[in-house]
Amino acid sequence: MSKMKKVVITEFGDESKLAIVEGDLPEPAAGEVQLSVEYSIVSGSDVNMRRGTYPFQKKAPLTPGYSVLGTVRLNGKACSKFKVGDRVACLSKYEGCSGPHFLDTKRAFS
Repeated sequence: MSKMKKVVITEFGDESKLAIVEGDLPEPAAGEVQLSVEYSIVSGSDVNMRRGTYPFQKKAPLTPGYSVLGTVRLNGKACSKFKVGDRVACLSKYEGCSGPHFLDTKRAFS
């Protein structure tokens, strides 16, 4: 199985609570595409997520990354909105700071 790296907020607090972790890369689920991440935007929302003060906050550990831009590597089952090689962008809210990224095609545009 392939590996991936991503940024994880291990617990809420300052920047020392960020870690880069490596894990197995699963196949994209139905309705998802797998992106090779070219850009991930870290914004004030991500800083507030790290601090634990973002509205509708997920519990730690979590992967920040409000926006992501990348190239489709692989389509999940029944995905036909994008072709492999298409460049797409998304306001992902979470998980943008991972590479590769899994993207629900309902939230993506090219």
